[in-house]
Amino acid sequence: MFITRSDLNKNLYAEIIDAITRKEPGREEYGIRAAEEKVKSYLAGKYDLDCIFSKAGDERNFMIVDTVANIALYIIADVLEQMPVTIQNAYENSMEYLKDLQAGKAMLVGVPEPTDPDTGEPDTYIRYGQPDNRY
Repeated sequence: MFITRSDLNKNLYAEIIDAITRKEPGREEYGIRAAEEKVKSYLAGKYDLDCIFSKAGDERNFMIVDTVANIALYIIADVLEQMPVTIQNAYENSMEYLKDLQAGKAMLVGVPEPTDPDTGEPDTYIRYGQPDNRY
């Protein structure tokens, strides 16, 4: 997995995650995997997903680590009767960031865009229903 339990602990106390996962074993792993897939679905066709998600430790893009962690915490905490405001706000901010990345209003620094395997040039094909705005 791209992020680990320690990446989640920065935003939410470990005791809260433990309490949730005691009631629902596997909830933590499910939240992390679902969050990774959600982020990948927003970045697909715009960025090289293998390049982003194959990194480990300090080589990972901090903005993507933070975004995946915020979304994972939201998914994990969704079983609570009331969502903590800090988790809700972090989730909403992360989703806005992903939408900005997808729309080209923001960029991931140091992450290559996908290239055409035949030419090595930036891939200008329409992928996943999202037209590329490069002409």
